Amino acid sequence: MLLVGAGLLARSFRSMEHVNLGFDPHGFASFSVQVRTDTPRELWDGIIVDLLARVRALPGVEGAELTTAAPPYSGVSAGELEIDGATPRTPVKVEGFNAVQPGFFHVARIRLHGRTFSGDTTGRVEGPPEAIVNEAFARRLWPNGDAIGHHLRNGPTAKWLTVVGVAQNVAVPGQRGDRFDLQLYVPAITWFPNANIVLRSGTPIDALMPTLRRVVAQTDSRLAIWRTQSSETEIAALLAAPRFAMALVGALALAALVLSTVGLYGVIAYAVSQRTREIGVRVALGAEPRDVAQLILRDGATLAVAGLAIGLASAAAAGRAIQSFLFGVTSMDPLTYAAIALLLGAVGLIASYLPARRAMRIDPVLALSAE
Repeated sequence: MLLVGAGLLARSFRSMEHVNLGFDPHGFASFSVQVRTDTPRELWDGIIVDLLARVRALPGVEGAELTTAAPPYSGVSAGELEIDGATPRTPVKVEGFNAVQPGFFHVARIRLHGRTFSGDTTGRVEGPPEAIVNEAFARRLWPNGDAIGHHLRNGPTAKWLTVVGVAQNVAVPGQRGDRFDLQLYVPAITWFPNANIVLRSGTPIDALMPTLRRVVAQTDSRLAIWRTQSSETEIAALLAAPRFAMALVGALALAALVLSTVGLYGVIAYAVSQRTREIGVRVALGAEPRDVAQLILRDGATLAVAGLAIGLASAAAAGRAIQSFLFGVTSMDPLTYAAIALLLGAVGLIASYLPARRAMRIDPVLALSAE
């Protein structure tokens, strides 16, 4: 049971490490800034836009954009949306709402079908209200057609938003790999007192952070930086808990494997010692060493197969309890069960071979005289 659990967690962790995140975390980072609350409202935009221009001008920075949530996170819930043309017109709950600048998808390297928002160099959006949905949203609402060109709105009095693009799903490492939040991206029209800036840099993020702090301080004394994080560090933190669980269960499974090997060896060795006279008689009557070895190995195989049958059945029942911890693999993964069965079969064979080898060398004269 422990070995199957460890195998499932190991495969799950491997899936987490190799999951398609939907964006490129290498060289990608985010930091949050906050304007002092006593700053006049009409100055917010100017301060943030000035900061953004300074960050984009830094050596090594390939791009920087403002967003309300930095990948792999998808933002806050947007409540229920009304979809034009839906029959019946049932509101759809959006789990991830994010206001972004037009260049956000390019900086995050999120694949986009269609186009991004229209806007000027400062990120200000011009023209009719627009929206971008993720692939999970598009498949849910428009499974038989293209989402681009459809309309949606947040409430009966709100303006209709035209879908202009479909973005790749962004995965959060450690969550279920077969489910994605319904995400909605809208143009960022007005900045809040606190904002997130995402950037891509050829310079190592850790080396760039002191420069970013200095730029924030030089932009305006009323501006403070309160959170910096590289995506690679964020992902490593998200994977820390499943990595620890895998290591813990793996250590217990290794101990169980050693105990099962020693235990099976001890049982077979004891059985051989109890059957010394029988083996002596068999040899005296003409049994070959090969026949003796087959006899002992058959007994060991019987014990091993019985243990495997009971253990795998118990593991299948217990596997349901850890299903919620698995990612990209089910609790009944056949590859894991087959690998564990082969491993334990090999362990049983080795544990039985040593007593069988000793039994092959039993001298029938000494065995019978001892009796």
